[in-house]
Amino acid sequence: MIKVFRAIAALGFFIFLSVACIAPVATNPQALAQENACVQSLQLGDYQGAKTRCELCLEYNENVPECVNGLGLVAYANNDTDTAVKYFTQAIQMSSNFAQARNNLGAIYFKQSKFTEALPFFKESVNIDPGYQDARYNLALSYLRVGQKAMLAQDNSTAKSDFSNAQDQYRKLTAVNAAYANAYRDMGLIMTYLASMQTDQGQLQSDLNKANDYFKQCLQVDGNNEGCRESYGHTLLYQNQFDMALYQFVQCLSIDKTNVVCIQGMEAAYQGSQMKSGALSSYMQMLKANPNDAQGHLGYCIALFQNGMNDMAAAECQNASQLNAKLCDAYFQLAMYYKKTLNSNNALTNCRSYILCDQSQKNTDQTAQCQRVITTLSGQ
Repeated sequence: MIKVFRAIAALGFFIFLSVACIAPVATNPQALAQENACVQSLQLGDYQGAKTRCELCLEYNENVPECVNGLGLVAYANNDTDTAVKYFTQAIQMSSNFAQARNNLGAIYFKQSKFTEALPFFKESVNIDPGYQDARYNLALSYLRVGQKAMLAQDNSTAKSDFSNAQDQYRKLTAVNAAYANAYRDMGLIMTYLASMQTDQGQLQSDLNKANDYFKQCLQVDGNNEGCRESYGHTLLYQNQFDMALYQFVQCLSIDKTNVVCIQGMEAAYQGSQMKSGALSSYMQMLKANPNDAQGHLGYCIALFQNGMNDMAAAECQNASQLNAKLCDAYFQLAMYYKKTLNSNNALTNCRSYILCDQSQKNTDQTAQCQRVITTLSGQ
């Protein structure tokens, strides 16, 4: 089981370098104008322009920590880490309540995999500004990384403590921003790590179920979260829920067709899937080669319907119709699904789309069924 979750841990997480300014201390209006221009240039990725503006800001008023912080961000963008550290440190010395500079300094240590060294800076940043979401995420992620290192060193007691600290920060983050998708993804990962340490099968399954719930929350917030699809797929794969894992990996590849982990996961899930058939194998090859192949998604949709996985099937047919608006059968499949679930509006809409579709692709019996649906529902 450890191998499975180590593979999940290879996900690419990200760290934020904030360019936002706290309450400006610049009293000189020209300094304030240049400070604002520096921030705007940073946001546009114009680092030379940002450097010029921040330097002008400091010429007007040498005591503006935001402009010193800006120069640190320019240095960081130019891979001059030592200079960036110098400027961020200087900005902190100039303003004891400058949360962003502390976050930025912590981010440098994080990038160098010095997670323990990064923690104090993120803690101080959050203490200064409890609503600073990027800093709180970075704090939680640092605890997660330290916990991962402890787990790999087989120090489960320390790992559990670090994971608990991370969970506390993620919970606070989602309380502030319920739409912070990566917090749910990371919480799901933590539950998979905790599951890997369990000796009691009941508790192990309980932890995995909690992980699944977090991944679902992540996808409710952001259906295109590649890392969440990948992690959820691997967790389902470990639980031998091959059909559902297969679906997650297909969705992952629709976001990034080069995701090697999802390609391998799809192959493993297909090997264990109960939906094996010559047709499904062909569709899997189509989706592997081209995750945006409309016909592949349609075939996968029909296979899912045939195996009673109706909600996922509907999502696949929706993908197929969006990728190719002339794929008539996708509309029919959706219309019949919505008819069965008593969703009159969507049944009517999809039947109308089917009737208006290319005549050469339509089935006489299906056309008659849709005409009956339109007649019945239009008269309501």
